Amino acid sequence: MTNPIDEQMIGVMRQEIARNGRCILMTRELHVICSPELPVGEQFMCIAGLARRERWSFTLTPTSTVIFAPLAE
Repeated sequence: MTNPIDEQMIGVMRQEIARNGRCILMTRELHVICSPELPVGEQFMCIAGLARRERWSFTLTPTSTVIFAPLAE
């Protein structure tokens, strides 16, 4: 079962992107968005779905952080 997306966290992410041009989430912060109990593939789909919904790009890093940024227009 997936967790509902934390809209408060999404609001914080929007502000961070507006202010800095990107938002970096550490693993523990990602767990607010995607349950750590999900298989990795489903976590990826959760992150991708959020990015698509918000019109953000995302980059997965080797240190298990995710960088969200606005899509280039």
